[in-house]
Amino acid sequence: MNRKKLTAVVASVALVAVLGIGGTLMYFTDKDEKTNVITLGKVDGTLDEDSTDGDKTDDGIEYGDIQPGDTLNKVPTVTLADDSQDAYLRVEMKIDGLDDYEGYADAIESGLDIGSNWKKGPDGYYYYNVKLSAGDEASKTSQPLFTTVVIPATWGNEVSEATFKINLVAELIQADNFEDGQGNIIRDADTNMIIGWNNTGTIEPAK
Repeated sequence: MNRKKLTAVVASVALVAVLGIGGTLMYFTDKDEKTNVITLGKVDGTLDEDSTDGDKTDDGIEYGDIQPGDTLNKVPTVTLADDSQDAYLRVEMKIDGLDDYEGYADAIESGLDIGSNWKKGPDGYYYYNVKLSAGDEASKTSQPLFTTVVIPATWGNEVSEATFKINLVAELIQADNFEDGQGNIIRDADTNMIIGWNNTGTIEPAK
């Protein structure tokens, strides 16, 4: 009797031990996590104007006591910021203050010495035909849109004390993924110069 009881007790203890091992058994496992950080670039630039004639202000260049026949020095350029992506450039020009004088605004614009890398498109914008790149000192700043403004010698007393403004607005768009092959660049059939952009949406200032 004693042997049977002992055997039963040992068997019971052994069974409990097996159950205990089964409850705590672990597989070899591992867990790791990665966070992919994607930082978007930006297009950013500055429209600057220099002159040897006028007075430079925060808004541009001011000229006073101008007479018919005068030639004014005015040099607008656009420079990419150091952290900007490569970009294409266009400039919108509006001449305000001469609406009462038919053809006078056109005379000012036609007298500008527009740079050779610029081409006016049918939409009125002047398109720069060299891609700007902040990583290249030679191409981070545009050629001047023009350097001189000529006041026609044919103007007379009708414009005495008149004031007009040449307003320029520069617009930049990323060059990467905005290339010719994607239909985004419109070129002149004869000169192959850029005369328009497609698929731009609304162009807004960089943040």
